[in-house]
This record gives sequence, structure tokens and C-alpha cells, in this order.
Amino acid sequence: MKKVFFFLFSVFIFFQAVGQITYEATYQHYTYDYPVLKYFNHTSPKWLMVSGSTIYLYNLDHSLYRQFPNYCGVSGAQYLSDDLFDTDSSNFEYVCHTGNTMKIYREDGTLLFSRDTAQLGGFAPMIDADFQQSIFPTDSGTKMRVFINHGGYTHSDIYSLPGTLPCPRT
Repeated sequence: MKKVFFFLFSVFIFFQAVGQITYEATYQHYTYDYPVLKYFNHTSPKWLMVSGSTIYLYNLDHSLYRQFPNYCGVSGAQYLSDDLFDTDSSNFEYVCHTGNTMKIYREDGTLLFSRDTAQLGGFAPMIDADFQQSIFPTDSGTKMRVFINHGGYTHSDIYSLPGTLPCPRT
């Protein structure tokens, strides 16, 4: 009897130690608006879902953390942050490309930045991943590279940002 009990106890401990893959949640999405894990400087990581005119942030337990309007329309939001483009960590802000204009909005609709004929990440696809990166941490603060296109003439403007990139950046 002791051997049977010991065997069953050993099997139980073995399966507890191995662990299991466990289902957690399902997110409804269409085409490219799948959940993405985002990291922030002043709050824990969140699952990000952009669905049409609304941006949703979910806690890691999949409960809704916050939702707010997507002022980008179909172009989507980039660099969603809690303190990259302003120093107020009580709200989120993000970059939009609408038509040929780059804009940075706060979740309450406040326009923080607007630039015509501009975008982050370049106007043509490039093989070099560093070329596509447009916001950089440096020893002199966070910098943003904005590509400006005037007809066939392209140049880059560099801006200093008040906040910092979260780590790890996604």
C-alpha cells in the first residue's frame, strides 16, 4: 500500500512540476487588428487591440483596462505610450498617419503634434530594420526622426521628445 501511495504521489508531483499549456482568452479580430503585447513606463504591460474607431487596452488577466477613440482611422496607431510624447503618465498618446500628415494625439483627442508631408519609418520599404526605427533613446534624451517628402525631395527632421521609450520596446 505504501508503494502504491508513493507511486501516485510521485506521479502527481511530476505532473505538477512539468506544467501545462493553459487556455486564457479569445480576442475577436479581423485581418490585421490582432492583440499585441505593449510595454509602458508607468503601468504593467497591456494587450493592445485596435478595432476600427476604438483602441482597447486589456490587463494581462484579459480584463478591460481602458478604451479610447482611435483618431487615426484605418491607418492605425503607432508608438502608443504613457509618457513618450508628453510627461503626463495619466493618459496615453500615439502617432497617426492620416493622408500625407503625421499627427500625435492624446487619448482625450488633444493634438500634440502635426506635420504635413511627414511620416515615421520612411517613405519606401527598406531592408535595414534600423532605417524603419524612428524613435531612439540617446544619452541626450529621446529623439524622433520624421521623414519629410516635398515632391521628389526628401529630408529628415529630428525632434527631441520629453519622455522615454519603454523597455522592452514593441
